[in-house]
Amino acid sequence: MTTPTRAYLSLGTNLGDRLTHLAGAVRALMDAPDVDVIDVSPVYETAPLGSEGVVVATEPAYLNCAIVIDTKLSAPALRAETLRIEHAMGRGAHGRWESRVIDIDLVLFGDERIATAELTVPHASMFERAFVLRPLVDLDADLSVAGVGRLTKLLPNLMWQGCDLYAPADTLRAVRTSADLLAHGVAIVGRGQLGTALAEELRTAGVMVTGPLGRGATADAASVVLLCVPDREIATAAAAVAPGRFVGHCSGVATLEPLAPHEAFSMHPLMTVVRARAPQFRGASCAVAGSTPPARAVADALGRILGMRPVEIADSDRALYHAAATMASNYVVTLGCAAELLAGRVGVSREMLAPLARASLENWIAHGPEALTGPIARGDVDTVERQRAAINAREPNLLVLWDALVRHTAQLAAGRGTT
Repeated sequence: MTTPTRAYLSLGTNLGDRLTHLAGAVRALMDAPDVDVIDVSPVYETAPLGSEGVVVATEPAYLNCAIVIDTKLSAPALRAETLRIEHAMGRGAHGRWESRVIDIDLVLFGDERIATAELTVPHASMFERAFVLRPLVDLDADLSVAGVGRLTKLLPNLMWQGCDLYAPADTLRAVRTSADLLAHGVAIVGRGQLGTALAEELRTAGVMVTGPLGRGATADAASVVLLCVPDREIATAAAAVAPGRFVGHCSGVATLEPLAPHEAFSMHPLMTVVRARAPQFRGASCAVAGSTPPARAVADALGRILGMRPVEIADSDRALYHAAATMASNYVVTLGCAAELLAGRVGVSREMLAPLARASLENWIAHGPEALTGPIARGDVDTVERQRAAINAREPNLLVLWDALVRHTAQLAAGRGTT
C-alpha cells in the first residue's frame, strides 16, 4: 500500500475574479484523484514581480495562497494534474512574468529534491518570494527545508516585497466545507416555508438533505443541522439535537446563545420566502456567524452553495440588521397594502399601481435618495395638505402612518438639498 506524501502547493492569480479563481482551484484539487486537501492558508495580495524581483507596475496585483495536501501521486503525476487544472480553468500559454488566470506551483514534495527539465522541487524561486513563504508559514510555522532551515527565518528579509492579508483562511476553507456538505449532507428541522424552500434548493444544488424534519428531531444521521423554526423555539429545537454536530439557525435577529452547547452557526438569507413563488436565493446576501472558525465555514459554505454572498453580522448588530431587512421587505408590503386601500376607493387596482411601485423601487436601488420625486420633493405644501384631508375623510385610520411618512420624507428631501 502506497504511503501518502505530504506536499505543498502555491497558488496565484491576477486576472478576473481572483478569489473565485483560487476557490475554483481548491475545489478542483479536492476532486483530483489520490489528492487529499489537508488545509488552505489565508489569502494575500501582492504586487506583481518581474525578473530580479522588480515590481511590474503595469500588471494587476496578485492574490496568493498555499495548500497542504497528502497524495499518493508521484511528483510528476501531481504536476501533470495541476497543469490539467490550470488548462481547464482557462490558463493558456504565457511568458514567465505575464498575468495569468491561475498558477499552481508544486513547491515542496516530502523531502524529495527533483531537478528535471519539467520540474524543480523545492521550487526554484520559492525562497526569494514572500508571497510563497508567508502562506506556507501560516500552514506550518515549523516548516523547514534541508539545507535552508526554517522558512520563518527567511521572511523578515523579504517583506519589503509587500504581502498584505486579503482574506482569512476560513474564506477558502469554506470551499472544503462545501465539499464535506455535499458528501455528508444536511438535516433541516422545521417544515415551514423557509425550511421547505431551503431543503429544495440544497437538493437542487446537489446536497444530500434529510428533511425537512419535524420539531424535536434529533437528526442523528447528520453532521450539520439547520434549524428553520421560530426564534422562540430555537433553544428547544437545539436541545433535542444529538451532540457532536454543527447546529445552526436561520434567524436574522437571534444570537448564537440559544444553540449552546453545540458548535453553532447562523445563516440568515436576506430574501423573502413566500408560498406563492420559489425563493430567489441566488444573488442575494446572507448574514452569517459562527462560534468557531469551522462553524463559520459551515455557514459560509451553505450560503455559497445556495448562490448567496455571506456577510458577517456581529451579535450586537443583529437586531438593527434585522430591522433594516424588515423595513426593506415586510413594511414595503404594508405600504403597498395601504396604497392599494386608498386606490381601491377610487377604482384603481393593485395591478395599476404595480408599474409605479416597481419603477420607484428600481430607482431607489439605482439612485438612493435622489430617486425621491413628488409633491414633498417639490415643496408643494398645498398638495400634501389636500392629500391629508382626503385620507382623513375616507380612511382616517391611515393618518398616523401618513403623517409619519410625510415627516420622514420631508427630512429626506431636506437632507439631499431639495427645495
